[in-house]
Amino acid sequence: MQTLQHLSKHIAYLPPVQETDRPVLAAVTGKRSSSMPVTLSGMHSFLRTNCAGMI
Repeated sequence: MQTLQHLSKHIAYLPPVQETDRPVLAAVTGKRSSSMPVTLSGMHSFLRTNCAGMI
């Protein structure tokens, strides 16, 4: 079973699972909405564009 990991108050992720080839899944949460980019590069782009002051 996977455990949700928290990078900060607003960023959480599930680590990859090699046995099932599951990628890293991440979520960025806020007061008004949440986003769940699927890939690390997608998360990186989203954070740079939308969340510069949250981290």
